[in-house]
Amino acid sequence: MPRGRPRKPENEAKMDGLRRKKIALVEVFVPEGLPFIPEHVHDDAQLCAEQIIAGFQKVKHLSSLDSYLITVFASAWAWHKKAMEMMNAPDFDPVITSGRFDTQKANPWFEIAATQAKLMLAIAPKLFLSPADRMTLNIARGEDEKPPSKFDGLFGNADKRPSRAAARAAVRTPAVPPARPAAAPHASAS
Repeated sequence: MPRGRPRKPENEAKMDGLRRKKIALVEVFVPEGLPFIPEHVHDDAQLCAEQIIAGFQKVKHLSSLDSYLITVFASAWAWHKKAMEMMNAPDFDPVITSGRFDTQKANPWFEIAATQAKLMLAIAPKLFLSPADRMTLNIARGEDEKPPSKFDGLFGNADKRPSRAAARAAVRTPAVPPARPAAAPHASAS
């Protein structure tokens, strides 16, 4: 009966690698170039893509490789807009009757709008289009500032409490009483 820790499976041991081998550093690929808008997309999609690119001009977070993802998002937005326009038309019928048995089904524009909305919701975090995702970009704070700690304010309001070092320094150094002003000479009544 073997004693000790059981051996790892062979495929797991291969993933861990050998201790004696050095870990090869992988060079990180940084894409270059400015994002562009392809000409084949609809005018509404081009306007949407221009708004997204203009919103990130200061940060310079988007590159030319992001153009395709922006185009997909903008095209989904354009189709969603078209579906909403069709559904808001005065002659829109939400139920379509078709076939020889007069079967009723929902208007296809409902499905188009829902599908495009799901696609936009799936792509939006990848383009940092929600406020929660933009917080990771360091847009609001400068490059020199540290990100706020998740532990700030854990034990009360950290802004009003002095730090431990300041509290210790205040205990070690005795407080010097303020100097009394020199007494003014009393004017004698003569």
